[in-house]
Amino acid sequence: MLLFVNDADHCLAAREATLRERLLVRLRWNRLDRLLATGASPEGSALLALRAQQLVRPEVRQELGRTVKDMIRDAREPLPPRSALAAPAHQRAVRRYAEALEELASRLLAPAPVSAMGMARASRLIMDATGPLYYPSSQSRLDVILQEAVLALDPMRTW
Repeated sequence: MLLFVNDADHCLAAREATLRERLLVRLRWNRLDRLLATGASPEGSALLALRAQQLVRPEVRQELGRTVKDMIRDAREPLPPRSALAAPAHQRAVRRYAEALEELASRLLAPAPVSAMGMARASRLIMDATGPLYYPSSQSRLDVILQEAVLALDPMRTW
């Protein structure tokens, strides 16, 4: 992946991401997503830029969108768990917020551009097995979190 960074003359210069940077992004993706989700600029560091580029890739969007659709389907028609390693979403919460989750999935699967902040919020919501989609005690603001994730996907929205 190409990075655009400030060089010694304070001009933007393109360069390839280093192996070290790519490895650090793999190791620190959760922390980087948390920073991006709360509004950190992707231009703030090479690692944030790399993670932002990963998040907005079509295949990542498609995977997250399909995961949301699968959650909704599994909540409506429970099937045996696909993997003992995967934490199942809390089915009551998924059924309760199915409409908002459908909206999130539709936005993720749409071809329109998305922001890195919105993708980080959606990723954290979907992938964080300690979050409100998985634990009833943390669901008090799930409707607000879902709405904010959908709104944050809009790259033209300013916060």
